[in-house]
Amino acid sequence: MSHRISLLAVGAASDGHLWLLLFGLLLSIPILLLGSGLVARLLTNFPILVYVGAAILIWTAVEMLLEDPIIHDNIREFHTLEALGIAAIVAVLMIAAGIRAQRLIARAAGGATRKTVADHG
Repeated sequence: MSHRISLLAVGAASDGHLWLLLFGLLLSIPILLLGSGLVARLLTNFPILVYVGAAILIWTAVEMLLEDPIIHDNIREFHTLEALGIAAIVAVLMIAAGIRAQRLIARAAGGATRKTVADHG
């Protein structure tokens, strides 16, 4: 998805100049490929970054939700500390759900492996 957006942005920025378009494409594609490889290596070496990214996404989602006009008009305005508290609770719940899902998947995969080994045994 981000590759398409980047290519559209380069096309729009070139404003019809073919050489500028080609230069932008030749420059942006390697940056995207190297950048995604770097992010993949960082996430492999530092899995905690996945949780940091999840927390940032949750904070952004809670902030957007609390600033929505429907919430503002019908409930009330939330102060920064309240929003931070709500985001922290949601983040803890989401990360706990993710950890539980990983354990269930690992348990299911382990059970399938044992059954396969026992069947061949």
